[in-house]
Amino acid sequence: MRTWNSTQRQPFVSFLAHSLMRLAVVLLTAGAIGVVVYTISLEQIEANQCENRLHRLYSALEQYEIDRGMLPHVAFFPDDPKQDSDSLPTALAAYVAGPEIYICPATPKLFQDTGLTYVWNVELNGKKLRDSKEPVWILTEINALSDQVPAPHWRRYHILYTDGSVRHSRTPPKSLN
Repeated sequence: MRTWNSTQRQPFVSFLAHSLMRLAVVLLTAGAIGVVVYTISLEQIEANQCENRLHRLYSALEQYEIDRGMLPHVAFFPDDPKQDSDSLPTALAAYVAGPEIYICPATPKLFQDTGLTYVWNVELNGKKLRDSKEPVWILTEINALSDQVPAPHWRRYHILYTDGSVRHSRTPPKSLN
């Protein structure tokens, strides 16, 4: 049976330690990449959900206009979005299934708890979607009201327009400034 003396073991131990260090670096790097990919994927899912919800709200507004001849009269942001008669959720209750449509999932939880995370362009109260030649903003995230709260989608806001498009902007709609 062969035995190793201390001078023979030292290169092997050094090799093993070096290999384990390299393996640890590779695993930590892969883990960090995995966290970044997961975070980006989650942000993309939230952005897609928000955009989809704005499109669904547009469809509800179209149906409301067809039935009543004009857009609803609602508040910029009501005191109690779940209850007030001048809130978008109340106005569109017959056209929308589920309260989640009024919530952008990327908006801070504090705003989500109110039941509405979008602000309404009150200049559209009682008008039609296609009254103006140029598209006008209808809804945008409540984050747009404060410079202290970052835009929820990679520093961009989703803005729903009267032509049914959802555009991404680094700045809030001009009439909010």
